This record gives sequence, C-alpha cells and structure tokens, in this order.
Amino acid sequence: MKKLILILLLVPFVLVEGQQKQNYFSAHANIFSVVFPTRFEQSKQRAGNFLLGGQYNYYVSDMFLLSGGLNFTWLEMNGRNKSTLPTGGLLGNTQFEVLAAYPFLGVSTAISETELFVKMGVSIFGKQNQLGSSKGWVLEGKAFTLVPLEIGANWKFTENWGLSASIMKNFGDKLKIDKKIYVNSPESEIDFLTFNIGLSYAFLSKHNNLQVQIDGLKNKNMQYDHEIDALKKTIEQQKDTIKEKTELLAEYNKQNVDNGNT
Repeated sequence: MKKLILILLLVPFVLVEGQQKQNYFSAHANIFSVVFPTRFEQSKQRAGNFLLGGQYNYYVSDMFLLSGGLNFTWLEMNGRNKSTLPTGGLLGNTQFEVLAAYPFLGVSTAISETELFVKMGVSIFGKQNQLGSSKGWVLEGKAFTLVPLEIGANWKFTENWGLSASIMKNFGDKLKIDKKIYVNSPESEIDFLTFNIGLSYAFLSKHNNLQVQIDGLKNKNMQYDHEIDALKKTIEQQKDTIKEKTELLAEYNKQNVDNGNT
C-alpha cells in the first residue's frame, strides 16, 4: 500500500510538462503548531511541535503548479487518555511523540499574492514513542505510518518570503495506548489533526526573477495590443460613419442647389 501511494505521488511529474523557466525550489517550517487529538485530554500544549521541509515547485500553467518534496515532523502530546473502564475517569499521565519523514505531492493555485494549496504524503520512516505513569515512565517505541493531508494558504509578503496557515489531518496509523487495559476498545486508538502557522522561502534565481518580469511585460504588451486593435476598429467604424454622413450632406447640398436653380 505504501509503495502504491509513493508511485501515485510521482506519476504527475512524469505526465505533466511544466514551464521550466518558472520552476523553483522552496523551504518551509512551522513556527507555531497546535495538536488536536481525539479521545485524549491534553494537560498542556507543547511548543515543541515541529515541521521542516523542502519542495520543488513545478508550473503547469500561469496559475497552477505541482509541488513535490520531503518533510520531517515531530509532534508531542501530554495528557490523559479517556477511559472506558466501568469505573470511568481518566487513566494515568501519558506522553506521546510522533517522529516521521515523508515525501509528499501538492497542488496549488495562485490568487494575487495568496497561494492556496493541498498536499498529501506517506511516511517512509515513522515512529511512535510513548511514556506513561502506567508503564513506569519506561519509553516504548512502535513503528508508525503517517499519511498526512494538509490544506492551507501561503501569503507572499516579499518576493521570496511567505507566511502560511494550514490544517493537517492524519489518515494513517492511529496512536495505540494501553492495550492490556483497553483490550479492543476503540478508545485505545487516538487520532489527531494539527493547526499550523509557518514560514516559507523561495529560492528564485536572478534569471528566474528576470524571466518573470519579462513575462509580465509580455502580458502587458499583449493587453495593450488588444486595446490598440479595439481602438483601431473603433476608428475605422467612425471613419465609415463620417464618410456616410459626408455623402449624405453632399447629397443634401446638391439637392438644395438644384432647387435654387429651378
């Protein structure tokens, strides 16, 4: 399944021919991230939630582009999982860590200075670490497959720098906790999504910047050509109208002269 997803991520880059002059690399990182888990009460939000990555942006038109890259993420949650025991209540304190590296494919469209994007990937490396009072605070590590879907927007406040906001939902493995106590209860599995604010930097070459400016001038020139063509057409129409009115006026004057002679 993981291999199939990786192949699907690469197919669009083989099938679509982009405009090479506009393609570029960029790097991004989350500067603020909040985790929202299901069936888990957090005692506090950790400021350590972290994501760092890079991507190649591949234009398929003036408005749409594909992107592909690699992200490294670390998420941490502290709190208590909700119990399904007859006594109810909450089990002991638990700390989760999720470490993952995943390639991803994205699609985005630009509206003015804002870029709307969707990204999806699958981890090639993933690990879930768990510490808890019920386990004597002994670290327990497990393999973990992260399948993130991220939807967000990136606002460029300079030519190279951008500020992004996004929501990421995991469709891969769920965090599993205290199986011996919960047995097969669904509450032994914890899912999560994150809200993220980040920064991005586009590595635009001087040639690329110059080409973008040239393309902008070409577009303006084409727009001016259309306006000039429309103006020429209007002038020709006005000439025809003036010619018709001149002929009518000449005919009218001729009739007046003929009437005067008679």
